[in-house]
Amino acid sequence: MATLRVVVLCILPLLIFPYFVFGDSLKGKVLVVTTPLSEPFHSLKSDHTERTGNDKYEGFIMDMLAELATRLECKFSVHLVPDNRYGAYDPDTKSWTGMIAEVLSGAADMAVGDMTITAKREEAVDFTVPFLHVGLTALYKKPMWARRWKAPVYSVEDLFKQNNVNFGVYCCGSSRAFFASSKGLLPTKINEKMEENPEVYTESNLEGVQRVLDGDGDYVYFMESSSAEYHVNNHCQLATVGKPLDSKGYGIALQQGSPYREEVNLALLQLREEGVLELIKSKWWNRNKDVCQNDWTQSLWNFLPSF
Repeated sequence: MATLRVVVLCILPLLIFPYFVFGDSLKGKVLVVTTPLSEPFHSLKSDHTERTGNDKYEGFIMDMLAELATRLECKFSVHLVPDNRYGAYDPDTKSWTGMIAEVLSGAADMAVGDMTITAKREEAVDFTVPFLHVGLTALYKKPMWARRWKAPVYSVEDLFKQNNVNFGVYCCGSSRAFFASSKGLLPTKINEKMEENPEVYTESNLEGVQRVLDGDGDYVYFMESSSAEYHVNNHCQLATVGKPLDSKGYGIALQQGSPYREEVNLALLQLREEGVLELIKSKWWNRNKDVCQNDWTQSLWNFLPSF
């Protein structure tokens, strides 16, 4: 019996500690949120220098947080992650970068952005249920806007067969990690090709999109399907091809053991089931869609096979 009391006394603080640190409900609380700049998820308003606080920002993330704040009866204070990175582990320093580092250090209560849920990140933080499902896809410049290719393009495999086409991906996130660790034949070949020329890696997705736009069909950029869809809607020269190479989700990261996780999960599930998240996505993804739909080259593209 004495041994049992000792065990209980040792375990009890561990069980109740999170509630002293975090509190047992989000109601009435103000949570600090870290997020990167990444259109259309999160961006600065055109007149942001004249605004303060959350009012400086706009995008999918801000609208989603507003919905969560209403349902959870809390407030969010948003700031930009200093290095504009999502979160990668450095085995040499045994430390994390980006939003994951901010959550771990306590500089932020949660990280919200187009950040992929991965096994490695889950070792450091707790993720909510996904608020958006995505897959890795290839973004390229339509042949009518660039040099003609030697064969029709209907898949990523067809792109790989083209002469003098380089593949690129964001240098420091889950997309590059996918190619580096994949056992699939095609991703492995693409990874080998990219590793031969490290200049194909970018410091941001926007840089990758711009390199595709500036090129002559000689650069293909891999990015997550949701972002690729947005840029295709905003740039008539761009297109995606084939099925996504993988399947994953974006989630909100919180400190491990946070009791807020279940509350946020429930609210996210409600938003998804009620179609609110899809409405928010449609609002930000389709703002300039008519530009390409009304473009004569787009009309011609719709009647032609890729070539």
